[in-house]
Amino acid sequence: MNRGAIAQLVVVLAAAASGSMLVGACHHASRGCKPGESFCFCAEGASCAQACGGAAGCAIHCANRNGSCSIAGADSCTAACQGAADCHATCGRNSTVACQYVTHRCDAEVGEGSRVHCEGAAECDVACSGGCDVDCPGGHCRVTCTDLATCRLACGGAETTCADGHTKTCGVACN
Repeated sequence: MNRGAIAQLVVVLAAAASGSMLVGACHHASRGCKPGESFCFCAEGASCAQACGGAAGCAIHCANRNGSCSIAGADSCTAACQGAADCHATCGRNSTVACQYVTHRCDAEVGEGSRVHCEGAAECDVACSGGCDVDCPGGHCRVTCTDLATCRLACGGAETTCADGHTKTCGVACN
């Protein structure tokens, strides 16, 4: 193993031990996302996109006052976009999308058993293909589900069920 590889391994192990990594994989802080890798760390202020195809467990850490962040993954996908300008996540079952205090827009398409956090978000638009939980205290959220009975929207205030029978909102109007 060369010195560069050892140094990178030390950085990855230190980040994992500190809890800053969501999934154990490559960590390329200076070079951004790499196609096919399961973890992407987006450097402060940068915009990043992560595409994992059908791989489960894909993750992006884009909570460093970033611009536009996006992830396209499968089941157990994780998007940490807190404080970014924009976040776009397309994930499968049992995924987590963190859009707290996104300054412009968060769009999340998630599967059964997923959680989306939109506290304080300027606008959060969530589509659930199954049951999901969306937390939106102090945010502006729209949640569309195939069956509203299986989706939970926690607003910390008034919640509206829209006339289409598939959408709940808080802090924003129905479409």
